[in-house]
Amino acid sequence: MREDIRRILEQPFRFLGRGAKVHAYLSADGGTVLKTLNAPADVAQWFAEDGRPLDGPAWDLGDDALVAAEHLLARTVDSYRLAAAELWEETGLVWLQLEPAGGGPLIQLGEGPTLDAGRAPFILQHYAELVRHRIDVCEQADDHDASRAVLDDVIGLIAAIWRQGITEDSFNFHNNYGYVQGSLIQVDVGEFHKSADMVREQLRDPKVLRRKSQAWLRRKYPPLADYFEEQVHRRLTAASLRVG
Repeated sequence: MREDIRRILEQPFRFLGRGAKVHAYLSADGGTVLKTLNAPADVAQWFAEDGRPLDGPAWDLGDDALVAAEHLLARTVDSYRLAAAELWEETGLVWLQLEPAGGGPLIQLGEGPTLDAGRAPFILQHYAELVRHRIDVCEQADDHDASRAVLDDVIGLIAAIWRQGITEDSFNFHNNYGYVQGSLIQVDVGEFHKSADMVREQLRDPKVLRRKSQAWLRRKYPPLADYFEEQVHRRLTAASLRVG
């Protein structure tokens, strides 16, 4: 393991949050997030409690929720590999370990379990200020130009990823995108697909306008929702974007 990564891991980490597929922990210096994969049973429970059981009709993953969770986690690992191969800067990746590497320290993850960094899978990313927080701050200051600039950055990041023939599933940019030293990254690394056909489908009918983030904008800041929709139709279309 590289010495700079070991130094990061030798810091204390505190619990930051739990997602459907990962737990996240923040380093003591506030600069790095460590993510660990949830167990399949925890993934299945998360979606069941969210009202979207993995053995339900919305997923088409079969009638066994645990098997479906294992399949979903395998997709997540494939997405991490894709991000590490082609989207290192766009995702703020610092380190990705999916197989045992040996030689890593033991890390106490807040009040939770100890992680053997030489054996366990984990991901390190730069800590980012989430888009929703940045927009809230701008709107509270009545700096609507700055809020629109954030949305321009969101569209720019989506376009940069699409040009590489890669797209994602969620498009929940208010929670899944964030700023690191002025640059926007995609924080959620678990739902990427390498498929020019899927990108072209998004260019014809952008899913980003039907997801939670656009609903959040519409609910909290309707003029920004209007602006975002307008810019998506102008900048994220087959006529305006060349897919590699």
